[in-house]
Amino acid sequence: MRFVLTTLTLALILATTSTWAEWKMLPDKSHLSFVSIKKEHVAETHTFKSLQGSVNDAGIGTVSVDLASVDTRIESRDKQLRETLFQIKEHPTAVYTVGLDDTTVTRISELPAGDQLTITLDGELSLHGAKQPLSADVIVTKSGVNRVQVASARPVVVQAEKFGLVEGINKLAEIASLTSISYAVPVSFVLTFDVLTP
Repeated sequence: MRFVLTTLTLALILATTSTWAEWKMLPDKSHLSFVSIKKEHVAETHTFKSLQGSVNDAGIGTVSVDLASVDTRIESRDKQLRETLFQIKEHPTAVYTVGLDDTTVTRISELPAGDQLTITLDGELSLHGAKQPLSADVIVTKSGVNRVQVASARPVVVQAEKFGLVEGINKLAEIASLTSISYAVPVSFVLTFDVLTP
């Protein structure tokens, strides 16, 4: 009986360890969008087509956004965003990095399939040559034994002035003959990760 219990305990430990060995984002099941607000009251939603992400066995998560993949459904505007705002030749990606502590890892790994919890991620955003702390309230859903979905509980607001983007935004407004474009940019996301077992 003791041998059976010991074996069961070891199996549970190994299962928990392998669950967090590595998480790999599924780009085709992940989505990130942002809202631009112009002329004070006109809001438009845009997306990025290319995302990559993972969580390693130490609980370090990263999400990388290919800024060249911006999609506003207007090609000329996409070109201006790539060249004038993001300056993708010098700054091709935006990267969000966050460390998950042991308590958070345990809570997520012990979630039954179909259940969810809300947590706050305190991470760092690297964008346009600047790095700034950025928190995000997210809903984590265990959508299967080997699958986790992380979605914004509310939009994360990125402040353009913290990342040296104000000049680029002003140039965009001038090119488009707009009276204003907001420096505060709400970002929303749904990110799906699969477990890679060793």
